[in-house]
Amino acid sequence: MKRTDERWLRVPLACTLFAEWSRVRGGRLKGTTEPFSRSWHELLVKAGLRNADAQREAEADAREMHTTGLVEVKSEKGREHVIRRIVIPLPAEERWHTIFNAASPQELQARARAVLDQFRSEAHPILGELWKRWCESLLARLGDGKSLHPLRWRDADSMRRDLRLVYALTSRKWPHPTPVRTASTDIGLESKVLETAQGRLETLLSQLVGHEVTFESIGLVDRSPLLRMAGPAALLYADGTMTSLDTLRGVFALSEFDLERATSITTTAQRLLTVENEKTTFHQLAACGDRSTLIVAGGAPTTALCLLMRKLHTNLPCWHFGDTDPAGFDILRALRSETRREIASFQMHFRPAADSPELTPDEKSAIARLLTAELEDAEREALKEMSASDRKGLYEQESLGPPTLKQWPFYPCDQSALLGVENTPRASYFPMTTRTRG
Repeated sequence: MKRTDERWLRVPLACTLFAEWSRVRGGRLKGTTEPFSRSWHELLVKAGLRNADAQREAEADAREMHTTGLVEVKSEKGREHVIRRIVIPLPAEERWHTIFNAASPQELQARARAVLDQFRSEAHPILGELWKRWCESLLARLGDGKSLHPLRWRDADSMRRDLRLVYALTSRKWPHPTPVRTASTDIGLESKVLETAQGRLETLLSQLVGHEVTFESIGLVDRSPLLRMAGPAALLYADGTMTSLDTLRGVFALSEFDLERATSITTTAQRLLTVENEKTTFHQLAACGDRSTLIVAGGAPTTALCLLMRKLHTNLPCWHFGDTDPAGFDILRALRSETRREIASFQMHFRPAADSPELTPDEKSAIARLLTAELEDAEREALKEMSASDRKGLYEQESLGPPTLKQWPFYPCDQSALLGVENTPRASYFPMTTRTRG
């Protein structure tokens, strides 16, 4: 680095310009033919240079950078003294990297590759070749310049930490229920590390094995798991006492302890509906106040949900309302498998949309695997339509909008959505449609 370049480290205009360039272009692996530019006014605002003296100094800095070849100053047409834009010429980009001691995208890629090579070479005590293949797939995506989300390949240290956590979590069998904080200390970390990284780690675990994985599914639980519900219910205990929840007219929560202590659970509702999206759709449905439906948030087979479904009467019809991407159908599959109950899917048909996200390689593999599982005929058709379109469609529950009916079935009756099952709000039993194995 030239000695005169060092001073730009202390110049607000130069620091702001570099930060903007790094944010937009600095991490790209593939080259570009268009130089980066920013409007003069935008740079002054972002740099906090609002008074006249600071702006005059910034203009002098800009013209000096122009003279040294770091930038090109573009002036207003016919008014050379008025700066319009600042441009970083393509040949000057490497010099900017050097001044700010920033690694180039190629250097960052090489560091990330070294981390992945290290983990690929480590023998996994349980997953064996699956671990190696996953690391190789990450290396292939890195080489193609694709995202490794949620891994941050531009931060090799962060990526190493996340991969180490995934390796540690999958290198032992966790007895259920193991508190998340206990697991964190068991693998030599501070108690809150796994808890803080839970969402990211669950995504990585799912990518690794090719289907939906939660902490709960591998045996890890938080300190007081709660099951949120709306509708009539009563908990019966071995000593003959009972806790009635019939008077509650909103969302309430039961702990695993409550559900475990009950010998059975009764309801005057005519059906159970689990709802994957707890933050929006569940609360919208609960607000309808329909007493003919016991509505439960979630859908993943948590301990609390499994306890509830095991202690409800076996004749109570069960439905699941989930997203219609591969992950949503996998949650439904897991729920059926873990609870051993007949569960019909609700509104889980493919809704095509040309501008919806394309299926990822992992999602395509998940569809292929799901088509060999036990599915209802309409669910199988939905997955086949999704696969043929190569897009996820309008897969989120929110795409249906808020419910338009105040009672079951909450949305205008759509036989294709309900898989051909007879649907009337007063019906007490809904026969399951044919289920086949691919």
